[in-house]
Amino acid sequence: MFLKLIKSFVQNWDSAQNALLKQELERKNKVLKNIPRKLKTYLTSIIGFSDLLLEEDHNTLTDKQKYYLNNITISAGLINKSIKDI
Repeated sequence: MFLKLIKSFVQNWDSAQNALLKQELERKNKVLKNIPRKLKTYLTSIIGFSDLLLEEDHNTLTDKQKYYLNNITISAGLINKSIKDI
């Protein structure tokens, strides 16, 4: 009888732990699902503003500034591409 009680307790414990793990996994997946969308929004803005500043109409930028803006655009694009793979 005592062994039966322990076995029942262990089974209930396992079920409760599995339910908690399932809830945590669902929360994690929900968060991870929203992160790429938010990051893509910010990265799109960064790329857009960098491209806007690099347009030829704005000839007030130095070569060094253009170099850094180019790096920003390229890096943001690479991060954006990586996010698509998530």
